[in-house]
Amino acid sequence: MYKDPDSLNGSIFSKIVFLTTGLCIGFLITVIFFGAYRVSDKNMSPVLEPGDYIFINRYKSASVGDVVLVKSPVQEDRFYLSRVVAVGESSVRIEKKVLYVNDAPSDIKFYSKDSRVLPGEKTERDNMSHKPVSKDTVFIIGDNWDYSYDSRYFGPISTENIKGVVFLKI
Repeated sequence: MYKDPDSLNGSIFSKIVFLTTGLCIGFLITVIFFGAYRVSDKNMSPVLEPGDYIFINRYKSASVGDVVLVKSPVQEDRFYLSRVVAVGESSVRIEKKVLYVNDAPSDIKFYSKDSRVLPGEKTERDNMSHKPVSKDTVFIIGDNWDYSYDSRYFGPISTENIKGVVFLKI
């Protein structure tokens, strides 16, 4: 059976248009709802290592335990990856490397190579007095307890500074 060459060209052309349209729609959905980033520091080590790629959901609300990408409240051009340990209308304190949320020990586990417990007068890394977490803010701490620069040093951050919630690591 013989096929007309013009009908074959139309079929190929329609497949190319269909494929291109699908790729464009997929790209737009990815850009609008999700984001891809490369991990550049070790504040979430060993969960996320420098060089890992992560994908964030821009529209998911952050909950306790989520890893989030946040805009630094200290340096405008900087972003941090950290874990949400408390959300609005709660309080946080640290005693001898134990995190307390609303005066109860947190179930969230952190990584620490340094067995020393530094006094609160020197740094708030291991001992921190009570800090309230107000409405529309979150308290974040990196999984790498000894290395992370997080809410222990700059306080709770506005939920508006959250770029997205990490949902995939590659």
